Amino acid sequence: MAREASTQAVRAARVKASEIGLVAAAVGFGNAEFEGDDWRVAPFRLAQDLGADRACVLGIQQMSNGGAAALEYSVAKLLTESRLQHALVVSADAFAGIESFPMGNGPGRVSVADGAAAALLTNTPETPLRIRSLTTCGIPGLELMPLGESAASPTLSTREFSLTEEIRYFKKIGPDALGALSQAVNNALEDADVEADDPAIERVLLPRLTGSGVVEFTLSAMPAPLRTRYRPSPNTGHLGPGDLLAELADLCRYPPPAPGLLSVLVSGGFGFSVTCVVVEATAHAETTRAQPPKGLST
Repeated sequence: MAREASTQAVRAARVKASEIGLVAAAVGFGNAEFEGDDWRVAPFRLAQDLGADRACVLGIQQMSNGGAAALEYSVAKLLTESRLQHALVVSADAFAGIESFPMGNGPGRVSVADGAAAALLTNTPETPLRIRSLTTCGIPGLELMPLGESAASPTLSTREFSLTEEIRYFKKIGPDALGALSQAVNNALEDADVEADDPAIERVLLPRLTGSGVVEFTLSAMPAPLRTRYRPSPNTGHLGPGDLLAELADLCRYPPPAPGLLSVLVSGGFGFSVTCVVVEATAHAETTRAQPPKGLST
């Protein structure tokens, strides 16, 4: 999955794999398989398979915000290392055998999908999307407590996460989590030099956790003008660390926003961290309108 998403992203960007200087690969769960290999080794094999044989390879594990963390690291490298021109950000995860995750249908459950997503970042101007701002806020004290373990436990719980536990957890973390969400969004808007009620903001995209209460929880922390611009993604369930990258991919295809329009993307994960990205569609986005969807890649 990671190989296919990465291949599509590189092809769509019209970049040679040998020109990629950084591969940042995210996985959500250490006991999940990343492309069938040990997740600590697989990112290096992925780079070799793609032909990025001179790239620096970095594996990132930050739960469901891992894709955003990989994106943020890659953006920072592109801004601070002038020799670096292209960076590949990819996520892949499988949920089979992870008993602690609240998978399934019904109250307090989450629809999930084994999947991969990728984005090719570049310093060249011929791209369909331009990142205007990217900010992250965290509250490490919240850690993994919703999964039934004590704050000191280094392992995930193996028992199910019930609706009662979910409600109790969100009540417990509510003020702090809402504060971090609000701060990340407000910081991103400020850094992008845009107001929440700016008509240029066409859509708001959130983690693919529809029906779990997370979407409603996240929207409640956002400025009122943004709440009406939320657009749910109908294509997959939760992709672990891949939600943000998948939303970027969809922005390039379904169809992309008109040039100059903005999108606000939010990603979060247990830990607790939340990332907000503001992207602007460019004139080059128009060239992607006629391309049919082929997978989760940009």
